[in-house]
Amino acid sequence: MTASISTADIGQTIAAIAARMSAPDLSAVSAAELRRWQPGEPPPMAFHVVWASVSEEDPQPLQEWAAIVTGMALLRPDPHRAGRCFGRAIAAAGCSDARFARFVDAEARTSLERESRLRELLRLTRIAAIGGERFDWTDPAAMLVAGDEADRRAARTRICVGFVKASSGR
Repeated sequence: MTASISTADIGQTIAAIAARMSAPDLSAVSAAELRRWQPGEPPPMAFHVVWASVSEEDPQPLQEWAAIVTGMALLRPDPHRAGRCFGRAIAAAGCSDARFARFVDAEARTSLERESRLRELLRLTRIAAIGGERFDWTDPAAMLVAGDEADRRAARTRICVGFVKASSGR
């Protein structure tokens, strides 16, 4: 995937990664390797195995795609629920407004800020996992990797609206 990836392409890539992450031939060792990964570290071999099964192109941006695949590993065996809003799922899992805001308001101008935002995404994913919630990864992925700023903003807006509506009981 390139830096100019569209939201539609992101959705297709997410579906392919989810199918691979749900496959019974993905070993428990590989899944555990993915779950241990932290932003700022080189992605583990298991990431490259998953990525190679869904794309012939290099993953760009690498750290963001590694965080997405790691998040899906945290939610195995059901890592992706198409159509389920990320914001709604996180609210339903009991995430606080402050924790949620740390992710959606995070800037990513420097590598340290990027790593911080990716850590927050993984924290939110762990909250979802503990709460038994699953979600559609397309919007969080678009917020991180969409080539168009308008697509990134639109994904952020959908995530925020979902969180606010679920938090207020609507």
